[in-house]
Amino acid sequence: MPSRAFTRCMTIARRLPRFLLLLPVWLHAQEPGRQAWYTTIGEIRATPEGWVEWRVADPTSMPPHHDGYGGIAALLPPDSVRRWAATVRRVIGETAAAKEAIPTLKYGEAEISLTIRDSLHGLYDLQAAACRGGRGIAPSRADIVMLVDALEQAAREASSLRTAPVDRGAGPFSASQVGCPARQERAYMPAWSPRFGQRPADRAESLVRFVVNEEGHVDLSTVQWASAPAPGAERAARQVLATWQFEPATMGVRPVRQWSHAVIWFADPSDSEESQLAGRALTRSFVARRDGRVEHAYLNRG
Repeated sequence: MPSRAFTRCMTIARRLPRFLLLLPVWLHAQEPGRQAWYTTIGEIRATPEGWVEWRVADPTSMPPHHDGYGGIAALLPPDSVRRWAATVRRVIGETAAAKEAIPTLKYGEAEISLTIRDSLHGLYDLQAAACRGGRGIAPSRADIVMLVDALEQAAREASSLRTAPVDRGAGPFSASQVGCPARQERAYMPAWSPRFGQRPADRAESLVRFVVNEEGHVDLSTVQWASAPAPGAERAARQVLATWQFEPATMGVRPVRQWSHAVIWFADPSDSEESQLAGRALTRSFVARRDGRVEHAYLNRG
């Protein structure tokens, strides 16, 4: 006959899986500043650092709005949010022909603007932009009230968490943690040299991870290879990585460090098509032929 202690242990073991399933829900409920409000332009919430976070979604004026949001999380100061929301609430409540101008809510890459075309017939234009892109919609008055309510509640909660919003530091952050991820502007692939040995059939292709700094350059001290090439080839790849240029990631109005990754492969310098594909062939001049074709002269990178 099993002892009382053994029976008690078995009872706890049977209940443990249920407790583990409920644990994330309990922890989420205990975390401050995580309530979210859902609007036509995305998810609005307060952050523990005292910001109003706008997680961007493709705008829609059709219910039930969005239940999934992208990775762009723009930060807005609570004071600016409150002033904008108060102006919108006051203006949409007026019925006079002359309307007060509604300033744009803007901070860094994030921008929300509202234009009233005809308040009597409920015609509005809402422009929402973040991270190099944006869209416009024609929301209903109820959509606008929902957005204003969400912004005001998030601003109130953010201010209760911090008297003034604080920076999250310089990073490095992942792409999903920044307001606008780093974007590559200039890059080319390294060339394979006979000194490296015979080039593999896959062109020595490898995934490389690195940090893009606040100036938009690759921090070579952070380079991590999925499968490192030969020592000589790695040195050549690092020299090329040092020339890559990015538009740096931003968080609010500050450029920050961000982890990024890319696929590096080595071009055959004797193959003109491969050199062009690798970005190593620069157009130097062109000549128009009598038959209508254009001939380009290429200058290969060293």
